[in-house]
Amino acid sequence: MPDFSPRHKFSDWPNLEVPAVAAGVYVIWNRDELVYCGMSGREFEKVTTSQKGKYGLITRLASHASGRLSGDQFCVYVANRLVIPSLKPEQFARFATGELTLDRLTKTYIAENLEYQFASVQTSAEAYALERECREGLIFGVKPLLNPAEPEIDYWYPKEWEKEYRATGIVQCWRRGYPDLFDGSRGIPLELRPDCTLANFSTYGLMYLVRRDEGFESLTYFRLCEIGKSKDGHHGNREALHKQVRQWMGDESFIRLRDALRAEAFDGFTGEPDLFCWNAENGEWFFAEAKGRDSLTDTQRRWFAICRQTLPGTTIKVCRLRPLPARPALRDFG
Repeated sequence: MPDFSPRHKFSDWPNLEVPAVAAGVYVIWNRDELVYCGMSGREFEKVTTSQKGKYGLITRLASHASGRLSGDQFCVYVANRLVIPSLKPEQFARFATGELTLDRLTKTYIAENLEYQFASVQTSAEAYALERECREGLIFGVKPLLNPAEPEIDYWYPKEWEKEYRATGIVQCWRRGYPDLFDGSRGIPLELRPDCTLANFSTYGLMYLVRRDEGFESLTYFRLCEIGKSKDGHHGNREALHKQVRQWMGDESFIRLRDALRAEAFDGFTGEPDLFCWNAENGEWFFAEAKGRDSLTDTQRRWFAICRQTLPGTTIKVCRLRPLPARPALRDFG
């Protein structure tokens, strides 16, 4: 098990034991319940060569201790899941006068109830990996209440696809196999131009793989939260995409989810899964998030949580696209 610190109370913040500059992972407890797992230190290697006085664990934990919801996903989780459900009816009127604020209540809840442990690591890659293990329940034997890891499904593809995609903006077997995916009706632009990167590679590759291997149709860039008339353009006609999504979700479910997301200030495709998938033969549908080397963001996890609360039983798959290992060269023993 990694060398985590003893538990510290947020009520005792600041804490001189937290390094001024460090990448690392922290876990937050409410007595014996694991509440949250997080990491800090993205691009830590670049920061270590700069002159920053404080960076990483210390700034992240300081933000959490402040209770301020703006820019702090942990504080948002605490406010929405732990503070608001405990409010008494008579307290709501005091928000209108400014006597109470959600920031102050969240700060008080954190100080009175929560403790944290932290572990420093050498690189941002180590921090990502350790955070993932904590959120999967592999380190402490339980998953955190507020941000458990999403299970992932591996999808494998030939490594050669990457070179072709970088050079041409598409993999030709995708278009040959299912030209309707690329005719502008599924959210993919009609003109795909190479930019020497793998931007959208995971999304388009997953659309091909779920069709070829599982028989599911799919579309992307559907912007479920948007309303009003859209302009035809880079990502296709939104109204037409919404019509397809409504056909399989049902109008009532579509509207309930859209309104719930808009009530939480979601707009466009912010946080939205990459794909909406359906099987025309049995009516099954689900959302799918395509991942290559990146990880789920807090905004995506919020979108997933709102969707599951609004439409219990909805399936959201996190699909990890991985290149097949290179075949070992055959040796000539003749």
